[in-house]
Amino acid sequence: MAATQSGAMPLSDEDARRQLRRAVIASTIGTTIEWYDFFLYSTVTGLVFAKLYFPESAPLVGTLQAFLIPDTDMYLTCPVVYKKNLIRTMCW
Repeated sequence: MAATQSGAMPLSDEDARRQLRRAVIASTIGTTIEWYDFFLYSTVTGLVFAKLYFPESAPLVGTLQAFLIPDTDMYLTCPVVYKKNLIRTMCW
């Protein structure tokens, strides 16, 4: 069996370092944005959503209900989406 060669040229050391630096910077920015989004949503959920969406509930129960909504949504929709082959990421 003959080995196949790809048409890509090997990278020089300088190009490899440049691409590595670019990947590290991009992943750091993405991680920072994702962390900020998670932090902001968690803070707003604990402080605002309980009073806004569950005003009749006790404060602790309303907060727990507000935090359970995204979890319930994920656990109900991910298996359906995964089974339909719509997306293979972010579902466990």
